[in-house]
Amino acid sequence: MLSGARQVGKTFSLKKFGNDFFSKFLYLNFEEDNKLKKIFQQDLKPKRILQDLSFYTDSVISTNADLIMLLSF
Repeated sequence: MLSGARQVGKTFSLKKFGNDFFSKFLYLNFEEDNKLKKIFQQDLKPKRILQDLSFYTDSVISTNADLIMLLSF
């Protein structure tokens, strides 16, 4: 979890870090898409969540090489 003052570059810094150091970086914003909320409402089983996020993003997610950023307010 990252918190801090508004408009100081938190999201920018995380996006740069994700793109620079991981093979794949997924930026998922709950405010922009209500479908994301449904993925987490069913249960909190990591394997199912990763499968659903893979389907949602239309990409294979590697637990060893990828970074997922979940943005919520």
